[in-house]
Amino acid sequence: MGTMTHTPLNVDLKKMDYETFKTFMRELAQMYSNVKDDAYLLFYHNLRDLAKEVSTLPRNPLIFYGAYEIANNQVVVAIFEMQFTDEVFETEDGKPYQMLSIISSFAEDKIYLRCPTKIREHLTQPEYVALCEQAYPAMMEQMLLEEQRERLFRRKRKSE
Repeated sequence: MGTMTHTPLNVDLKKMDYETFKTFMRELAQMYSNVKDDAYLLFYHNLRDLAKEVSTLPRNPLIFYGAYEIANNQVVVAIFEMQFTDEVFETEDGKPYQMLSIISSFAEDKIYLRCPTKIREHLTQPEYVALCEQAYPAMMEQMLLEEQRERLFRRKRKSE
């Protein structure tokens, strides 16, 4: 199984309506599914190249939230959950790896409402933003981020 390499996507999301955008993002997720786990970062880089902003949650780096500008100056959210197989495989040279699959989701699915504030700030989807504010208030996010910084600071001090 070969290693995937980062190839910038030659696509203009600003020419896509919402349905075309969703189809494109689902197909992008599918392209990076059922491949070695090293595709995880390549997928993230492609999302970052396409998005106004991409972010994860303080306690869950396996869900990517992104704000994407599409036709008519709309900025919409797309969410991708990385899932790795439990089974561990080996490359020909004996290095372990897992298989990756990616699940895509969008605002109307109302599944992933813990959208980071820095993503919400860009969106032109007021109903989704309002649901996120209820499910995951900015104050809660700030507390989790502070907790994460504290843990990193303690770890850094222990290693010195």
